[in-house]
Amino acid sequence: MKKPAVITTIFSLCLVVSFLIAVGLPITAQADTWKTIQWVTLTEDVTVKKVNNRTGHVVSQSTAKSGKYYLLRREKGPDVWVLHSGKYTTNATYTYTVKRSKNVFHWYAHGKHSTKPANFKFAKFSKFSTTTYRPGYADVYMDDSQKFYSGQPHTKAVFKVTNNLQPMLVKQSTLSSKTLDVLFKGKSAQVTPKDSDALTVKPYNSEKLDHETIISQASPSSGKAVLPKNFNMKNITWWEQVGWKDDDDTSLAYRLVHGGWVSIGY
Repeated sequence: MKKPAVITTIFSLCLVVSFLIAVGLPITAQADTWKTIQWVTLTEDVTVKKVNNRTGHVVSQSTAKSGKYYLLRREKGPDVWVLHSGKYTTNATYTYTVKRSKNVFHWYAHGKHSTKPANFKFAKFSKFSTTTYRPGYADVYMDDSQKFYSGQPHTKAVFKVTNNLQPMLVKQSTLSSKTLDVLFKGKSAQVTPKDSDALTVKPYNSEKLDHETIISQASPSSGKAVLPKNFNMKNITWWEQVGWKDDDDTSLAYRLVHGGWVSIGY
């Protein structure tokens, strides 16, 4: 004797609910749960598990490649995400899950982001000349604006720059090997890096933050970033673009994906 269809359906639903509870997927959204399914761009390869909703067993697993777009939902529970697009479209039969630690936030970027090719430069020299003016830049860690002074001691404000992307002309001073002469828009100032009146001036405007990260006031594809001469990019996979506007932090982070850069917000 066959079971009535309604009983079979209820039985199957109970198994699905039991599975969801077991793996931590939501019955209802909570505070830390995304309210809607969202498009994301993967910035790392991730392992996707195909789970049978009826039995709760993982029937197979495969790799979703970085740079691809997927609909993703953050679920309630122990750091579980569910995919809802392409060959990983969750349905009544199978659920496609990605399990990552809640502290690992950089494996995706919200929204669809194209990979932009790198476009930055390297300084042509590593130090300033005693005879010829060369391009130089304010320190990347400067405040909203940086004043430059003249006189001995440096007390007279001559000009200021509002970012470190504007090149100045710099050479070592004839008065002291520790002082730099700086020209900007026809005005002359001096910088002695050990003094507190100005941050140091360098032949580059972007530099290494840690073993895998560049810090810059420009994006990696803007053409405005200048890295130190002979800088080794081998282990660099992150780019932090720092910035402020009207006292608001406008910093952005970028991830290297297949040779190009993807903005992942901040």
